[in-house]
Amino acid sequence: MYQYANSDLMRNYKEAIIPERLIETVQRLSYYYRSAYVAYYIWDKLTFYHLVKDITYFANVHLIAPEEVEMLKEELLVFLDDLEKLAISGEFIKGKKVYMYVSNINFETSYVYINSSMHKSSRFKAFTITDISSSDEETVQRMRMWMQSMKRTSTMISESGEMQRVRFFNLQWEYVNRL
Repeated sequence: MYQYANSDLMRNYKEAIIPERLIETVQRLSYYYRSAYVAYYIWDKLTFYHLVKDITYFANVHLIAPEEVEMLKEELLVFLDDLEKLAISGEFIKGKKVYMYVSNINFETSYVYINSSMHKSSRFKAFTITDISSSDEETVQRMRMWMQSMKRTSTMISESGEMQRVRFFNLQWEYVNRL
């Protein structure tokens, strides 16, 4: 909103109202992601760095209050802890595998592709506030191929790659603790 909307529409973080429908949708998506038979996540080494940088910026222009920065920091620390445990176990729930990778190249946005017997789609983040989605078979296959190539240029940190996993998470903890 800050980058693309009229400045008259800007609100402080505490004034943001998230519709109940959006919260329910995110919770359903989270459940479906955790229920996938296999999931692959490829993390950019700078993901949390950029998030911390954004939070710091909005705090500096007084759109996020100091106590809200602390709350966000605590939530990010809990998220990082959960993420690290997930990387160590390699499972969401019994039998639901998770493979985590750390990319050796940086990427600026999020990419998702879903491939199941019932649904195929791809999605990527565009212009910060929206996603572009497609169920077109060719687009889904191109996204799948791109994700496969990203795995080749990344290091797996789930269940193995302990030294790389520790290094990755220590760096992310360091970024978040700067808040």
